[in-house]
Amino acid sequence: MVPFLIIIYSAIIISFIQVAAECFPIKKPFLFRFSECNYCKKTLTFLQIIPVFSFLFLKGKSKCCKVSIPFTYFLLEIITPCYMVFLYVEFSFSQHFFIYCSIYYFLAFFLITDILYMYVPNAIMFLFFSTLLLFYLLFQLPFSTLVYSIILSSLFYLLFYLIFRKGIGLGDIKIFIVLGSFLGFKMGYFIFFSAILLGTFSLLTALALKKIKKDNQVPFVPYIFTSFILISILIT
Repeated sequence: MVPFLIIIYSAIIISFIQVAAECFPIKKPFLFRFSECNYCKKTLTFLQIIPVFSFLFLKGKSKCCKVSIPFTYFLLEIITPCYMVFLYVEFSFSQHFFIYCSIYYFLAFFLITDILYMYVPNAIMFLFFSTLLLFYLLFQLPFSTLVYSIILSSLFYLLFYLIFRKGIGLGDIKIFIVLGSFLGFKMGYFIFFSAILLGTFSLLTALALKKIKKDNQVPFVPYIFTSFILISILIT
């Protein structure tokens, strides 16, 4: 029963996060309003906003104007329930479950804002840090370890940014600092290293296939998001 409820609620939460990530950077209201088509602004019916089902039912296109729905949204609605059930099976409702869940949802938010706007909002970054700090305090985890991880992660990633600032954004660095602080520097570094590998491989492949130009900016949060999921699964 619990895994079923996790699947339902996690799909609803990720759908809301996707809407919030679309609207927040452009200061568009997303609370207490009816969902609407991103293209023609027509109000969507209930059947058009059901996670996963709506995408399949509509065959990946909006019903009103027949424009393709971004596949990223469907992918998140599939991955999220699977990942949340995995966390529950591994950790039940322990501190690891809540910390990993929080990180996942915030990274999903940043993934959307980075893809759409190449932007990582500072206000949400502050909320990200504050949420993890709250869980850290609620579960009475060692505060000295947290301080050590914050200092070490900040020094390492800020130094990396100063040296390679043309190859990575400051928003990405802030995410790495938060991950290294609350997951521990070692796990944070594994995520960082695998994200660099994934990003480099994808960029070189895209350049070889002439999908992008050499000077094009590419969102990096998708690789951080993917690396977090992979590393968190492999390490547990």
